[in-house]
Amino acid sequence: MGSRLCFNKSMIFPFHSCLQVTAAGDRFFSCRLFTQIWMLFFGMIFYQPMIVNGQFNSALDTEDPITVNALVGFDPELPSRRSNTWAPITVELTNHEKDIEGYLTIGLKDGNVLYRTPIDLPTKTKKAFRLLTYIPGDLDELEFSIETGRWKLPIETITVTAMQSETFRFLAVISPDRGAHNHFAHRPEDDSDFYRRVIYTTPFVFPRYWVGFQNLDAILWDGGNAGELSLDQESALEKWIQMGGTLILAAGARWQELDASPFQHYVPMTFTGSRVLEAGTELESVGEAVRPVLQSGAVIAVGAVLDDPLVRVRMKAGDDPFLIERKWGAGRIVYVASTLTQPLFVDEEHDSIFKDFLTAASIPFPSTTMDQLDTPITSYLRWISQAELPSTLFIAAYLGCYIIIVVPVNYFVFRRFRRLEWAWFTVPIWALIFAYGAYYIGALRQQGQVSVNEVSVIEARPSADTAQTTTYCSIYSPVRQWYTLIFDQIPAFPQLPSIFDYRRGSETTSDESLNVRYAEEGPAVDDYLIYHWSQRILKTFHETPIGDGVKVDLKWEGNQINGTITNNTGMSLINPRLYTRDRMVRLYDTFEDGQTITVEESINAMQLFDRERIAREAPGRQFEMVRQRMQAGIVDDKLQELYAAVLLDQPTSKTLAVFTAQLSRSVFDFSLNEKPVRPDGNSLFCVVFPLQQIFHGTKLIDSWRPSSAAPPGWNRGYGMYGMGGMMPGQGGMGFHFVQNNMTSNWDLVTDVPLMGGRVESLRIEMNYKKFQLLQPQAMNIRNRGVSQVTQITDGASSFLYNQPNGCPPVADYELHVLDRATTEYKPLSAITNDEGLIIDPERYLEKITGKISFQLKAPPKLGLQFLDDAISIQLFIDYGTGEGDKFLGYPL
Repeated sequence: MGSRLCFNKSMIFPFHSCLQVTAAGDRFFSCRLFTQIWMLFFGMIFYQPMIVNGQFNSALDTEDPITVNALVGFDPELPSRRSNTWAPITVELTNHEKDIEGYLTIGLKDGNVLYRTPIDLPTKTKKAFRLLTYIPGDLDELEFSIETGRWKLPIETITVTAMQSETFRFLAVISPDRGAHNHFAHRPEDDSDFYRRVIYTTPFVFPRYWVGFQNLDAILWDGGNAGELSLDQESALEKWIQMGGTLILAAGARWQELDASPFQHYVPMTFTGSRVLEAGTELESVGEAVRPVLQSGAVIAVGAVLDDPLVRVRMKAGDDPFLIERKWGAGRIVYVASTLTQPLFVDEEHDSIFKDFLTAASIPFPSTTMDQLDTPITSYLRWISQAELPSTLFIAAYLGCYIIIVVPVNYFVFRRFRRLEWAWFTVPIWALIFAYGAYYIGALRQQGQVSVNEVSVIEARPSADTAQTTTYCSIYSPVRQWYTLIFDQIPAFPQLPSIFDYRRGSETTSDESLNVRYAEEGPAVDDYLIYHWSQRILKTFHETPIGDGVKVDLKWEGNQINGTITNNTGMSLINPRLYTRDRMVRLYDTFEDGQTITVEESINAMQLFDRERIAREAPGRQFEMVRQRMQAGIVDDKLQELYAAVLLDQPTSKTLAVFTAQLSRSVFDFSLNEKPVRPDGNSLFCVVFPLQQIFHGTKLIDSWRPSSAAPPGWNRGYGMYGMGGMMPGQGGMGFHFVQNNMTSNWDLVTDVPLMGGRVESLRIEMNYKKFQLLQPQAMNIRNRGVSQVTQITDGASSFLYNQPNGCPPVADYELHVLDRATTEYKPLSAITNDEGLIIDPERYLEKITGKISFQLKAPPKLGLQFLDDAISIQLFIDYGTGEGDKFLGYPL
């Protein structure tokens, strides 16, 4: 997406041809020289605003002064990004005229944050500038301009869309064959599965900082020029991989290009040549019985695998490695010996599992967790008072002294000297004296220097040596001052925190302004105004080194979590805890560096964790306010449970667990007006990791619970007995009421992860004999199947649902199940086959959340209640491709 600025000489005096001259005007302009001088004067006045606004630089030059090529995101043809993330911006400027020195500025059209970077563009030169912008909304326009000390030149406006769904996964492809990898795209019929979107990119638009890679889950190199990476871009890419990114390298006939590219040091083997595989060749999945078959011939690169314990061969073609996985910090490198421009395997199921394995991204970073914590944390920081208020007794005594002096003392003194008229003149004098005294007392109790309090939330993956961190800085100033904040220790990316609007009950962006500058020494904030005796809160996003990280080796074994957690961060972790979606385990009081904790916890012994309630209250939640000058001490049990609840309540976090702990110090330093700042504060340390039961073969899912808010008539705590399941004999829908022609909707959800497997069969059975009419009365019911009218009397309260085979006579009043592909509720009898199994079960089951949605309607003037065990659900899920066979150990 580019822009060219064009100017024409004929634009200089457009009003010349339409100038009307009267007789007086003829005499006034009779002198040609005088006329030219006046026209020049009028022209300067007319065009001065255009010059100031940058509508043209030189009216006498026909050549375009500047050529602009502005690119948003990774794909020039798709300027999109995830919601609430940092989007990389690349702007290429070509200067055709005079030297330009100033700033390239980017701003949101409806925002109050400005991003800029200095530019020095000599004549006849071309340069590329890379910035990052934080775009909080779903749709926004970015306005690009160039500013110097004399003029401002608007150069481009680009509309940027957001992929808001949490189920979107982005695969960025580097390849000369645009469109050849679209077979990787996966769009399910509804939101019950992950979307996988393919975008095409070039190394030229890679950001300078790892934060810019937030919008990607995996990068695939399959040919193409990769020699354009700068040192900053290479460093940012490697840091993104270390923090959990996935880099896929496809060699094939282009193995020599790969061996000469900047990606070469990621390749887990040394190349010696290539060979051809014929169509129909069977590949060996190492350690597994499955043997996928190639659907067409392929050229594969061959060579020797590196002797590295972190390198694992996953598939082989004879003696040659075909698929290699290499751990790289918390991320991984996936090497494929062939090209990936077309589906590889004959069996579509094999091909689908293979693609899921390549692009797997199980941990949802980035997430919206920190945005929901803005209000709780910032509200606490605002109440860390920077002043010690006088006691009530002192204030009362001070005011009493003022009243006594102004009224009785003033009166009796001047009465003694017989000058009562002077008392009127002394009252304002006493008022000024006491006002100054009050001001002076207040000033003495205020802080006399700038102070900074911080709260940091550190988010890491297992074994990562670097974590992403969100820090909230409360900066107090004793005087009105413009500040410059320089993040020269660790590059940090500032943004405005969200504010919870209690009138609307939702989050909104702060109305403060922010001027972010990208300099050689790192990002900075200019013109940061703080009024006297006031504070402002700045939210920053940055990295934090954490040694060798935290190693997590935990898994479910039956109803128990077993394994170990090892602290290799080089820090002491205080009050460590382990959270699952509905349980919490307190570990040690202090977790020292180098220490290993052994976890052997039964689910029945764990403390219940009310995740849904805590997450629901999170946006407007405020912690207990401590109104005294103190170090920021918010990181306690409350913030630990709040972070875990908000993160684990996201649909994509269903198979995750969180390890949290406290740090007694802040982790972020910066400079304020070129003076180093040592903030007070502490930090929350979090490690997010997958914790799921691994199944192969067929598994019966029998643990269901209600998930939606209680509809009319629910009773006994969402209708469940003792947290029982929905299988017969394990509990039931106790006393669910539907009254007087009302429609009731409810959901059931299983805690067992369904992602990665295929639903083999789904059976939903409703025992209609377990129904009773709440208000039986005489009425006629027409059986639409046989066109027969039947009268129901008071003595036949359960007649309606007591038909043969337990089926209701009228389809409208039977159980309905939500079809997520069409968003329609369909009667149970219409979606089952002769064996009672649901036809196309994945249309009715949301795999990410494990949820099924139901609807029940009561006949007119009649209410219903169904008793224990009225509904039963059986779900068989198939993992793998055969009985007990595995393929790539999927899901990992």
